[in-house]
Amino acid sequence: MTPIDITKKLELAQEAGNWNKGVFHDVLDKLAGAPAGGSIDWDYEAGEEWGRILVGGEVGALLWLRGAFAFLGLSHADVLSRVLQEYPVQFEVVDDWDEARYRIDRLSLLRLSGRGQVSEAFDTAGFSANDLWWATV
Repeated sequence: MTPIDITKKLELAQEAGNWNKGVFHDVLDKLAGAPAGGSIDWDYEAGEEWGRILVGGEVGALLWLRGAFAFLGLSHADVLSRVLQEYPVQFEVVDDWDEARYRIDRLSLLRLSGRGQVSEAFDTAGFSANDLWWATV
């Protein structure tokens, strides 16, 4: 399978003019409240750039603080995507959080993440949603 290039989606997500920490919090809260048993896993004090929505012990969604982008788990995508209709959030539906099915331009990743570097071990030509989360959390 050819990896899906998410460079443009992340660029569009970061260009969303009304995306800020307040909106991020609102969306995170609404996502957590959509499925039964949803909860938020996000450490604001640690400066984490992704908030996770956990549902029954599994990841239901990852929401990016730096831009209006989310990964939605397939098993909860219908419910969660309805929440995102209220916001300009770009998203990808994930059926396997560990499958290397995405790619991104390395220079774009550095610029979008706001980091001077991302580990050389991070393969921008083929990574999973979890890989991106770990590399940029």
